[in-house]
Amino acid sequence: MKKDFRYYKESKPFRLWDLAVVGVILIMVVALLLVLFLPRQEAAGVKIYYKGELVRTVAFDGSAYPVLKYNGVTIVIEEGKAYVYESTCKNQYCVKHAPISKSGESIVCLPNQVVVKIYGGEKSEVDEVTK
Repeated sequence: MKKDFRYYKESKPFRLWDLAVVGVILIMVVALLLVLFLPRQEAAGVKIYYKGELVRTVAFDGSAYPVLKYNGVTIVIEEGKAYVYESTCKNQYCVKHAPISKSGESIVCLPNQVVVKIYGGEKSEVDEVTK
């Protein structure tokens, strides 16, 4: 019994659409890597929002900070980092979130409508030439 290989000889290994899909996937991967690994600015402080309005701004100046409480959310700011220590929300995602310390990072507690966001300050140690 001899197999018929005519189908394989007539078909093309790659078509134009196959190459287009691979190209789009590569572009998306490169864009994701750039977003994840580009250096961010060093943090200057923390902004705390409640119901979309800024309620407190705390600068990272090396002094000790009190524990801040807003609508059932306990926020701790120490050593240039901020994190949610305790919350009254059901799922506790905000408490499980890692401490934030880089410009643009944030912790959101949707049930309690509290957002903790790091704002920028000094430029990072990487200069413009190496970016």
